[in-house]
Amino acid sequence: MNTAMNHQSLGSRIRLLRINKDLSQENIADMIGLTQSAYSKIERGERQMSLVLLEKIASIFNVELTRLISYCKGSVTLPDMLRDMEETAVK
Repeated sequence: MNTAMNHQSLGSRIRLLRINKDLSQENIADMIGLTQSAYSKIERGERQMSLVLLEKIASIFNVELTRLISYCKGSVTLPDMLRDMEETAVK
């Protein structure tokens, strides 16, 4: 799989998580220190993310970075990821 496809998949899955948490792009961008425009490029797969940004995004969704990456690679389903988020929020 090419790199652009990986970024696009990662961005679209992060978008689903954001929508599920009822957050705007601007909300997330503020939390991770980006402009809304820069964050929008992440969701569209047009911008690469550093490990630091990935860690910040994982923190927003209350999941471990490895779990977020597994979800973004497609080896964890959306229902599983949402369950992880709920369980972590309860703890």
